[in-house]
Amino acid sequence: VYHGWFDLEKFDNYVKDQYDKGEGFYTWNGLRYFLFEYELYLQGKANGNQKVSWTDFNKRKKEDTIEHIYPQTPKDDCWTSVFNEHSKKERKILLNTLGNLVLLGQSKNSEFQNKCFDFKKKHTNKDGNEVGFFNGAYSEIEVSSYDHWTPMEIESRGKKMLSFLEERWNIDFEGWEIEKEDLLKLDFLKKEPIEEE
Repeated sequence: VYHGWFDLEKFDNYVKDQYDKGEGFYTWNGLRYFLFEYELYLQGKANGNQKVSWTDFNKRKKEDTIEHIYPQTPKDDCWTSVFNEHSKKERKILLNTLGNLVLLGQSKNSEFQNKCFDFKKKHTNKDGNEVGFFNGAYSEIEVSSYDHWTPMEIESRGKKMLSFLEERWNIDFEGWEIEKEDLLKLDFLKKEPIEEE
């Protein structure tokens, strides 16, 4: 069976290798291009004006263009109370899985750092202006529509993004017998709670 130029099995193995290195989708060599295409898709759905140009986006450093919504060093209770029920390895997967990565219209990483989700969504800056995901790129606005940011939201958004990938590049995960959950490496979220005896 010939599936065209794209080999989803190779992609699946590549992503698994990235996770084995501890970096997941964050080090995917196609991430910036994918997130930019996803931004254009959301822009089209909103019938809006372009908020991010490829030229500008591509010139900026990766750290200035892609935000980990659940942060790399989560110290505040808003993160630890929700995420620390998972092992260190599982938290690293959640950090670098597709659904937790968002394209930034403008550099905000130094401002966002490890702040809570509500702060990232909307806060007043030192100049007295309201800033955050709510008025950023279309990808940021999409993220700001979530009430909370937990592993379930990360998985939900990741699946939505993979559905976009399927549609945009005419890829059939089912035909390749690859589950989106497996590609996102979030199968540990399906664990049944251990019942106390």
